[in-house]
Amino acid sequence: MKRIIIILLLLSFVLFVSGCVSYEAHFCPDEDCGQIMINFFNDSENISCAFYDIDLEDVINFLKEKNATVIVYEKNPVEGFASIKSRGLMHNKFCVSENKVITGSFNPTERGNFYNNNNILLISSKKIANEYRNYFFYLRDRREEGVKYKEKKSNIYFCPMDGCKDIIVKEIDKAKKSIYFMTFSFTSREIANSILIKYYENLSVKGIYEKQQDSKYSTYWLLKYHGAEVREDGNDYKMHHKVIIIDNRTLITGSFNPSSNADKRNDENLVVLKDKDVVKAYAGEFEKLYKSSQPN
Repeated sequence: MKRIIIILLLLSFVLFVSGCVSYEAHFCPDEDCGQIMINFFNDSENISCAFYDIDLEDVINFLKEKNATVIVYEKNPVEGFASIKSRGLMHNKFCVSENKVITGSFNPTERGNFYNNNNILLISSKKIANEYRNYFFYLRDRREEGVKYKEKKSNIYFCPMDGCKDIIVKEIDKAKKSIYFMTFSFTSREIANSILIKYYENLSVKGIYEKQQDSKYSTYWLLKYHGAEVREDGNDYKMHHKVIIIDNRTLITGSFNPSSNADKRNDENLVVLKDKDVVKAYAGEFEKLYKSSQPN
């Protein structure tokens, strides 16, 4: 009986450890995101990556030395990596190994690393890594007969299959105190309207928009007209984040810009999480960029 109890306890511990998830946030250009990516995967094998764009030589050389399987959007080809077509854009920016994932807004490019405002989210989790690996192979092989997207249950979502716009709206609907966002491209009226509803419920709403994306399709002027505290970024290059912070408790990030194309046409990934330290780090990045941005 004692032996059975010990075995059951050991099995419980193994299951607990295998189900653990840890997150870590980093922000470029203040940090060298390319080197952080290399360090994170340095002891990993069987690395698979999907990038919208990549030209950072150190990262390219590292991935080739690791014999990583890499797919890149067809309009940004790289010798030695496979080019992938998409109905819209293959807009992902992630790498995955057996138990690690990097995602976020960061394209491993010179501009993405040294000039643009970007974030990378490091995830240590066998379960989440498995979901990203399944998604990677779907992206790579979906033109083959019988290849289908696999349904899953977690806080990770892939567009357009999972309806990322609706996921974001549901999270915004839960907001009780505040909604802060920093977005490269924000044209989704549905998401903007869900934020406006919360603004009229007296929640604190603040946002940073990439000024180069100011157009008739941007929701910047809609939110500003109603009195929300929105600003255009102060970076002479690009503010490339795709981030929403709700009640300083929930973080939404990934490759997904709040737009119709991202929701209906592009290949994208989205993470929704509640991790005190990570949310605090993203909130700090938001406050720093908000202070350096300009009200129009």
